[in-house]
Amino acid sequence: MPRSELSNPNSAERAGLLAFAGRSGTRRCAGPPRRRAERPARLDGEHASVRCRMAREIASAVLAVPIEEIARPNRARSDACQARHIAIYLAHVVFQVPLTEIGLGFGRDRTSVAHAIRRVEDDRDGAAFDALVGRMERLAAACLDWNGEDASA
Repeated sequence: MPRSELSNPNSAERAGLLAFAGRSGTRRCAGPPRRRAERPARLDGEHASVRCRMAREIASAVLAVPIEEIARPNRARSDACQARHIAIYLAHVVFQVPLTEIGLGFGRDRTSVAHAIRRVEDDRDGAAFDALVGRMERLAAACLDWNGEDASA
């Protein structure tokens, strides 16, 4: 094909090549408009705070770490730190509290909350730790069921 035909914007051959490459000469997209994924209903601050407190209470009771140690605003002992990480994990995974709200409830930054969740997820590779966290997840879900809320919401 001569080069002059490819440089001609009205060339049928060029239009065919553009269509083959996945581009058309127009800026409009074909097909129905894209829809955003449905997000769960946002919790108000009071509900998020209560759910963070429930997560702290569960971690405190199961791990025998005083609630004051979990709620401490600065760094703490290793067992208190792990209990706080698990409480943050429960607040996010079971109670569906957004990271920013968890940060407010625990006195931490959103990125610190994300780090705690990753730590627990990584530690769940161990069978004993996975069983422990699984028991706490079931307890937290039972609290939601008892309260009349859907555990998956």
